[in-house]
Amino acid sequence: MLLACAFAAALSGCTRIEEAAMPAPAKVNAAYPPPPEVQAARDRLLGLLAGDTKQVDAVKAQIESRMALRGLACSQQVSIGRLDSVAFVKALGLDQICFQAQDQAVQDFLGTRTVGVLMSLPPLRPLKPATAGTPLPQGPLSYITDGTFASQAGVAVLRDTVGDATVVELPTGAVIAKLPRMMTSPWASRVSPNGRVLALQQTGGQGVTFFDTSNGHRLWDRLGGQNVLTWLPEVTGFVIAERSGVTTLADGLTGNLAPHPLAPKNSSVATSLPGSAARTLLGSARELVLMEHQRAPAGLQATELKRLHITAGQGISSGQPVSMQQGRLVVFTSHPHISWLNLESGESGTYRTSPTFGATFAKLDENRLLVDSLDLTDRMRLNPWVFDIAAQVVAPVDPAGMQGLLIPTGDRPGFMRRGQGAWVADVVKTTSEPVPLDKVAAEYELQAQLAKLQAQVDAQQSQERSATASATARATAPAMMGLPRDAVVHMIGAYEGTGSSRANRSIRVVVRHSPRPLVLALSSYESVRWVIVNQGAKISTVLLSSYEPSTVIGLLDTPVQRMGSSYAYEAGSPEHKRWRQEVQQYIGPLDIRSFQGQYTGKEFSVGGS
Repeated sequence: MLLACAFAAALSGCTRIEEAAMPAPAKVNAAYPPPPEVQAARDRLLGLLAGDTKQVDAVKAQIESRMALRGLACSQQVSIGRLDSVAFVKALGLDQICFQAQDQAVQDFLGTRTVGVLMSLPPLRPLKPATAGTPLPQGPLSYITDGTFASQAGVAVLRDTVGDATVVELPTGAVIAKLPRMMTSPWASRVSPNGRVLALQQTGGQGVTFFDTSNGHRLWDRLGGQNVLTWLPEVTGFVIAERSGVTTLADGLTGNLAPHPLAPKNSSVATSLPGSAARTLLGSARELVLMEHQRAPAGLQATELKRLHITAGQGISSGQPVSMQQGRLVVFTSHPHISWLNLESGESGTYRTSPTFGATFAKLDENRLLVDSLDLTDRMRLNPWVFDIAAQVVAPVDPAGMQGLLIPTGDRPGFMRRGQGAWVADVVKTTSEPVPLDKVAAEYELQAQLAKLQAQVDAQQSQERSATASATARATAPAMMGLPRDAVVHMIGAYEGTGSSRANRSIRVVVRHSPRPLVLALSSYESVRWVIVNQGAKISTVLLSSYEPSTVIGLLDTPVQRMGSSYAYEAGSPEHKRWRQEVQQYIGPLDIRSFQGQYTGKEFSVGGS
């Protein structure tokens, strides 16, 4: 009770009689009370344990013990008598750095215990299938770019391009909570298996911040932490990689944080494996330890089962290893391929997936992965395949309207796609019978060589067309084209237009009234129907350039001069510089007033004052 008075002294103070009865450490804590965030963390933990009297009493005793240690550690160099008042102790000017260190230790204890309580609760939302490929609504996010998923709960954390994040229910995408803006990589975040805790690497890797996903509240900052490597729900623990290279084993039942007894230095990868014990694979890109974790009277312990060395490829080059075949095997990205490690035999190897398939994959079940190949006829399109690692066969998949980058969902079977929209799914439908991987790879490489040769032929023909167009331009001076000497030129470029069909895509150009005559230079790669909306400007001519045939509508008497096949949509690019030179050859000394470009053009506006 005396230390409880010390804990609350900053708010209410203690009577002179109470001060006289205080031990010296309690007077120190009353004179130098912990910051409000420590009190808030204490109240949060006790609130989570409300109703469990035994646990509440145990936590209060642990807090009292740590506060007593705080008072002793920070007053070792002074003598404090029984009759000395709290004001007297405060006037001693004890070392503030010591109190900061002790307060962080108390917060680490309270944070570890709080995370342990939350990760022991039932799933925040039940785990439900997302078989049909459910669209994920953006909610308050500007654009969904990636997600982090709970393995045993219907919960995910979605992010956008500016660092905003929301906790959502799966598969509906309904928002559970909004999180503070924190720019970070998806690989540096972990959601506990039950979906109740998010561990997020702070910007710049200065620490790990833990959040309560049910309400978005910040729970704890583990200063010096790099990221959470894995959760150990079977024993209420988790593993933290520290910036110092040490790996910490966190005990959620006792609040103890200690160096992991088996982790190699600078461990950066880990995965939890199925089984009765908390089986874990932990280590670095090539050196790993297979271990089990148990709870003993003294706390968490780890037992080494086997040391493993990856000899194939580059080792684990990005991401985390993924358990397959009920934990007998893990697969991982080893650029540019997907590789494997057999945990029973210790053998490792590489699936020769590149260049046919990318190194990004998502787990569908214990034997199958979802992978993507690049469409050789449309470089902006990815074709999904199922890869059976046991049979070494692949089969094409119906994308079911889901187009975009493949986002793995970690230990949760399934995948997310992010393109113009975002979707989550865990079942796919193949469109033909499986084919051996090496056969598909050989055919892909052949088609890639043919495409490369065709591209060389197209480039040569394009150069020839450009040369012809340049010669025509040189023969057609601006004066011969009837261009006014005071005309200004506006350049607009796009790769493609907007619309569902490639043959019917359009771009709208609004031309505002201008005091001087205008020349429009329009370019695209794909066929575009340029729709000109003239609001009173004098348009002298339109210079049209495209790789595939394009048209201009909306102008009656304005001439359209076809230039060639050059196109550009990014200012300063080599394509832009080449196209600008060609336009300049047509217009001579006229002023190029502006350039606008978009990959997918929808509407542009030019002219005005």
